[in-house]
Amino acid sequence: MPAPNARTKAAARWWNAPTLDKLTASQQGGSRGAQLWGVQYNGALHTIYQVTAGGGWSSWMGKDWAGPGYPPQVYELAAAQQNNGCVQFWALDMKLQLWTTGQTSPGGNWSPWSGPNWNKARAGMKRIAASQQDVRFSSVRGHRRGWRRHSLGFGGMRTSIAAFYRPRGCGCSPRKRRDVPSV
Repeated sequence: MPAPNARTKAAARWWNAPTLDKLTASQQGGSRGAQLWGVQYNGALHTIYQVTAGGGWSSWMGKDWAGPGYPPQVYELAAAQQNNGCVQFWALDMKLQLWTTGQTSPGGNWSPWSGPNWNKARAGMKRIAASQQDVRFSSVRGHRRGWRRHSLGFGGMRTSIAAFYRPRGCGCSPRKRRDVPSV
């Protein structure tokens, strides 16, 4: 196995990739293949995608890949292909505010950025995770830790937020499930 420095150099040579500290990826619908996003230590967001499924890759693109109005620096990122074939991408900026953009058609162009604080999300989330039709946001407030869940409708966003979940073994006193009203 090569030394860590050798692995880092080899990874950086892949399609002239910038040095990235965090990554997320998603399969795309339509004729494109996978798309990869990464964040540098300074919060700069980059992306690259397969021009055709299983084929060659585009060039690396910078922060304006989805048009203007993007988050100035990114702290955390997540992406997932939805049931309609479009990919939805989320990012937390350095102020821990939520941003999103999504494809307008499977494998197609990207909608304008929505954010900061997409869908009236409160700032302060620490982690985000996405899967098909679902995105979860982690928050830590005092001794309470948990995940908020946003469910996505076919071809669009549902605006309700599901309950606050308390992870097992956190030592928190039990709380009643509370639903946040639709916005």
